[in-house]
Amino acid sequence: MPDGGVLSTAAGSLRYVGHSAFLSAKGLAIRQLRGGAAFRARLAELEESQWAPMSVKQAAQDARLRALVRHAYETVPYYRRSFDRHGVVPQEIDGVDDLPRLPTLDRAAIRANPDDFVARGQSQRLIATGWTTGTTGAPLGVRRTLDSIVFDKAILARQRRWSGVDIHDRNVAIWGTIWSNVIVPRAVRSPPFWRFNAADNQLLFSYYHLSDKTLPLFVDKLRDFRPAYIEGFPSTMLAFARFLAKRGEVVPVRAVFTSSEPLYAGHRREIEAAFATTVYDYYGHAERTVTAAECPHGSMHVNPEYGVLEILQGDAPAPAGQGGEIVGTGLTNFGMPLIRYRTGDMSRTVAGPCPCGRETPLIGAVEGRAADFIRTSDGRLMPGDGVMEVFYGIDNVKESQVVQEAVDRLVVKLVTDDASAPVDERRLRSNLARCLGPNMDVSIEYHQSIWDQGEMKKRWVVSKIGAGLDSIGGGV
Repeated sequence: MPDGGVLSTAAGSLRYVGHSAFLSAKGLAIRQLRGGAAFRARLAELEESQWAPMSVKQAAQDARLRALVRHAYETVPYYRRSFDRHGVVPQEIDGVDDLPRLPTLDRAAIRANPDDFVARGQSQRLIATGWTTGTTGAPLGVRRTLDSIVFDKAILARQRRWSGVDIHDRNVAIWGTIWSNVIVPRAVRSPPFWRFNAADNQLLFSYYHLSDKTLPLFVDKLRDFRPAYIEGFPSTMLAFARFLAKRGEVVPVRAVFTSSEPLYAGHRREIEAAFATTVYDYYGHAERTVTAAECPHGSMHVNPEYGVLEILQGDAPAPAGQGGEIVGTGLTNFGMPLIRYRTGDMSRTVAGPCPCGRETPLIGAVEGRAADFIRTSDGRLMPGDGVMEVFYGIDNVKESQVVQEAVDRLVVKLVTDDASAPVDERRLRSNLARCLGPNMDVSIEYHQSIWDQGEMKKRWVVSKIGAGLDSIGGGV
């Protein structure tokens, strides 16, 4: 009778080959859709515009903003009502300097009626919905056009080139899902815990399977694959860095790209030491109104071709160098335009110029939602931002917070939009079970408010069992 270990290995190999082929085929289709001639043309434009004087970029922003405001008034029901109510005449908005004449927008208004923000006559071009839970943990879906997606990909590709690599160079991406597909099903308990996307020359690591026991497998595969660059959450990269430091090893790559979580200076140093390279951080959000990318000199450059970034204290511009809320106006998504959108993230302006020679606004570190790891009973380390996926599509959630009380016990705190309407607790529990496994005892609590609770104010996922950022790698 065949040995069980041999059967398990064979099954794992078949899963790897079959699922890798599926992801590669999907990757090729998506690459052709959003990575063809339109992508190449957009990237060429961005490569040229990055060296243009800021006055030229400002003129282009003004022109794009004028077109956006008129389009929003003519085709988007929300903006027609809002502008009329506030006495805004679209033809009088001549550029960025006139933005303060427009009202700001928060996520509550979008969540109340998202269809009200979709441009009439363009809905057939909305091919994707980007989900986010934002700083408060309230799920929000924003629909996007193909043009917007192509622009987003080109902006990322430009930053890759800043570091000396290209977007399709051999790379490792450490995520849970890609194109709405789970990289490795959570129920899989035997390696390999990665898949190969041949279309993008990319090895996909599943953070759903990251644990003290599996880190050696991931690191060995990483060393064997020899990527030009790696991308992932700062917290996930830190787990790899601390594992390598404990073994006294280094895995050299040409660049590490981080996004979606705060990157702390001390953690940056650990990651750079482990991979003998420079970390390039990136700021963006699923609503896609503004982005900023770090250059080789360590400056965070706002991408002016992508959107207009304001920093406000209340409704007034923050004084130069002082902190405030990032408010973004996206210039690429005319299908569901967001004008003066309050992101909930905090930053400040930084005086230039940058030695790299690119004339753009500069910002300091972005303070958004922080999140601890969740440590499961089977030893896995789930990044907090990975846990947020369980809320996608869950209605009537205004705020949320996940607190791990014990290795097998979780408390989900919710604030609802409408106290008289239900939350789909069954779906939420099912999502959590798929993410964290069936052995997690989940309690759901309802609160009047979450984000005024002292030390937990900015931590969307809170661990009380020592799985915070400072404990990563401790069990390796």
